[in-house]
Amino acid sequence: MKFEDLAMTIPGAATGIYIAHPTTDILKPTYRGHKTQVNHLHTKIGITTKSFVERENEYMRTFQYEVAFYPILIATPEVLAALETGVLQELLTCYSKSGSAKEWFFTTERQAIAELVWKIADSSPTR
Repeated sequence: MKFEDLAMTIPGAATGIYIAHPTTDILKPTYRGHKTQVNHLHTKIGITTKSFVERENEYMRTFQYEVAFYPILIATPEVLAALETGVLQELLTCYSKSGSAKEWFFTTERQAIAELVWKIADSSPTR
């Protein structure tokens, strides 16, 4: 399944793992005051323990609405840290980080990242 299609079926109040990426070619800081800058060639894989809607709103403010945000996996806050560690370790073997930001990668291979997340989640004993 395409991650963009799946994202439309995930409730905004849920918690879990998401993919985000700027939609502009202009480099922008990942957060206010951060030195790492990203654009449409970069991809963020992240977790939210509050809700997808709340996290998406933060990205909209940070990137002045020039960002795409896709929830790709529902998971409880209790298992997110372990899932995130496994996902990030695997991503580091495949993709270059963007600056010092540990969850931003210099890639547009978002479908491959989503599939990797699903594979790790499916094999996780904690999920």
